[in-house]
This record gives sequence, C-alpha cells and structure tokens, in this order.
Amino acid sequence: MKRLITSILTVFITIYAIGQAPVVNTPAKLMPARGNAIVDLEQPAFYKNNVANALISNNSNKGSSRAGEEFIAIGTAYNLYTILLAPQSQVSYIPEINSVAFVHRQNSGEPGGSGAIAYDLSTDGGATWVTNNVVTPDFVAGTSGMDGNRYPSGSLWNPAGNTDPMNAYYLAHAPTLTPATGSWGATLQASMKLDGTDGSEVYFSEGGNSNDYIPFGINSYESGSAWSANMNLDGDTHYVYEITSDGAGGFDWNSTEVASDWYILADTTTATTTDYTVVFDHAGVIGYALFNGSLNSDGLHNIQPTILKTIDAGATWSYLPWFDLSGLSEIQDWIAASDLGAGPIKPYFSEMDAVVDADGKLNIFAAVLSGFTSNVDDSLYFIYADYTVMMHFTTSNGTDWTAKEIAYSTLTGVTFGAVAVTYNPQMSANADGDRIFMTWMNSDSLIFTEHTAPDIYAMGYNIESGDYTAERNVT
Repeated sequence: MKRLITSILTVFITIYAIGQAPVVNTPAKLMPARGNAIVDLEQPAFYKNNVANALISNNSNKGSSRAGEEFIAIGTAYNLYTILLAPQSQVSYIPEINSVAFVHRQNSGEPGGSGAIAYDLSTDGGATWVTNNVVTPDFVAGTSGMDGNRYPSGSLWNPAGNTDPMNAYYLAHAPTLTPATGSWGATLQASMKLDGTDGSEVYFSEGGNSNDYIPFGINSYESGSAWSANMNLDGDTHYVYEITSDGAGGFDWNSTEVASDWYILADTTTATTTDYTVVFDHAGVIGYALFNGSLNSDGLHNIQPTILKTIDAGATWSYLPWFDLSGLSEIQDWIAASDLGAGPIKPYFSEMDAVVDADGKLNIFAAVLSGFTSNVDDSLYFIYADYTVMMHFTTSNGTDWTAKEIAYSTLTGVTFGAVAVTYNPQMSANADGDRIFMTWMNSDSLIFTEHTAPDIYAMGYNIESGDYTAERNVT
C-alpha cells in the first residue's frame, strides 16, 4: 500500500476487540500525517459581541445548555475551525489575580478581519468579561506583511508576588500565513500587558526560512517561564521555546532545536504527525516534551508519543525509553490487533493533550486508533476506520505506563470540505495538581450514525485516590 492511494480501501474487515470493547465492522483508512487545512469558511459577521473590548456581564449574556449547564457567551471568531486542534492551549487561569483568559481569531466585522488574534479577559473569576482585546494591531493596520493568523494559543503570565490583574501580561502565538510560501511558514509571537500597554507583535520563522508549522501548548508556570513547542513543515525537526520576561515589559522567546532520529518511511518522509506539546508541573521544574511519531530505535514502529523529560526547569532534557503499550491490559481490551487480528496491537495516537500532576507524573489524554497493518514502511498511517477510543495515560520514567479507557466511538467519521470532525481531547489540572480534568467531543450514537454533531463531555480524575468522576455532558 502506498500513502498516495485512496483513503478508503474496498476490503472491509471486522475488529474483534477483547473485553468490553465493541465489535465493529470497519474499513482501513489513511490518516494524514501532516497538512492541517487552511480553512476559510467565511461568513458575514453576525454575532452580537463582535465589538472590540466589549464588556460582557453574566446578566446580559447568560444562557444555559441543553444539559442545563449555565454559560456566558464571550468573544467570537470567524469560524470554529480556529479552535479544533487538540494541542492548542486557549484557556488559562491564574488564582493569584483571579483572572481567566481565552484566545481566538477575530471575526470579520472588525478592522483587519479574521486574520487578527484577540483574547477575552475576566478579572473576577469569569463573572464579567472584556472581549476581543486585539494583540495584532500591525496586522489590523495592514503593516505586518503577513496574510493572516490561525489556530492561536495563549496564556496569562503573572509577575512573582503580583495580585493586581493590570500588572499581568498576556502571551500568544499562532501559525501565520506568509506570502513567502503562500501558506504556513511563519509564527506570530505576541505579548501585551493586561492594561493594554507594552504590546509586542513579532512575525518569526526559525532560521528565517519560512518553514514553521503550528506552535502549540503555551503555558506559564511559577518558575516565571512559559513554554511552548513547534515543528518545521518537513516534520523532521521540533522546537521547544522557553518564554521569559526581559524585565522591561517585553519577553524573550528562546528556542531549542530538537532533531530526533526519526524513522524514515518508503517515501523518504519522517514518521511524525502534527501533535506535540510541552508541559510542566505547577512549579515549572519537572517538565515533558511530547512529539508524536516513531524513532529508528523504537521496538515497534507506531504513532505514539516520543517523550523528553527535564527535572531542572528545562536546563537539561533526556529521552524517556520507548515502551510497548500493547502489553497494557487496557490496550489489549480496547485496541484491535493489526493485520486483521493476526499482527501486533498498535495504539495510534491521533490527537492528544497533556498535563503534569502534583507528583511530577505526565498525564496524557488521547484519541487512540488501532493501527491497521504491520507493514510500516509505506503504511504506517493506516488505521481501522471509524473506531476511536479516548484514553488516559500516565508515566513518569517511560517504564511505568498506565492506561484507562474513558470513552469510545464507533460512528462513521465525516469531513466538512477537507476538514475532519475530530474528538478534540483536552486536559487541564487545578493549581495544586491533584485534580485532572478531561474534556472531549462525541456525537450521540443513540441519535446519529455519523460523527456530525458532537456534544462536549467532561470527566475529572483524583490522582490521590485514583478515582474518576462520572462522565458529564456539558453541551
């Protein structure tokens, strides 16, 4: 099988998973390794909050979901395809200033259009919001030289000991469409004090080569550093960024190149995908960098996280050993074996997010597929179609992995144009790191046969007791 053949094979097979896993009739399907779509499903601006710096209160804009959950409608964006990538970090909260922020693309009704990036801010724990605080004034003014920003991530950053929200800052980054390539290639690096001063808007690419892909995972920590990750368009090199204050209202974005020894496929591309992130414990001392793919040295070539760990706040990093996840009973119960059941079990991580808990342990929440074939040279990205398992993993040293099934779907996957409807696993933790929270999307199988109308689900995890809360639909 070649990677350029049609994505759906005509030969249908049956998955016989063990234990509680469903029996599912599915074809094989080709997963795209790279190439997140540049989506512009542009529609006229219609949302009532499409006003820069609008004050939104819980009284004027409060509603409830189908499940009875209360919500406050805040800022807007041109389409939902700005918030559909699992490794993005778009919501941040800092208890010391009781402030919450959410970053997004701007809507078309504002100057600069939908390529601008803005954030919404609450300084009273979410009761009231000031929306659409633009961090890209140069793009709005038409002087940035860029074609637009997409898929933003952002984080609040608070100086040590500060309790005044207006003395804190907002950091944001995003992939930027550059005229140098007519597509991806540049990265927005932006910062702004919450009082609107000290704004910085920089368009950057590693080595000036216009070869950046999508920056993910920006989060700030008690150490004073924020961290994020990126990859080049070739998929063979990753970058870890430590973002630090320069002491004068600006920030330094310090880059470390990570050129791992990736497995090379028959078409000469590297065995990597577009899921990667960097996460630390609350103190900012113990951290993990995750790059999805397969190294030459791996015992079984499969799409799963390659992990580096630091225990000295990012001063040094070391690779965790490869681990055969198929040995875990939960994987054996829920993931189908390749080669029509005759081959090895290959859990394929298609989307993932991660946090570090109070014990310094890495927690991963992932949408896991079943690898279709052991013929990896030209078929590494083939999976059993229409069978996705949401799984919670933990590890601290690469040899102590655990896995827990959270939810699953046997609905037929669909696309809108070139964009697949995904499951969007997201993970977060409280400030103490002893409570983990997972959210994901899934369509109701009692109503739909296709994954076309996903609801949002949530579940909590207590790291001390090992207990999970009940699944909750918050849509």
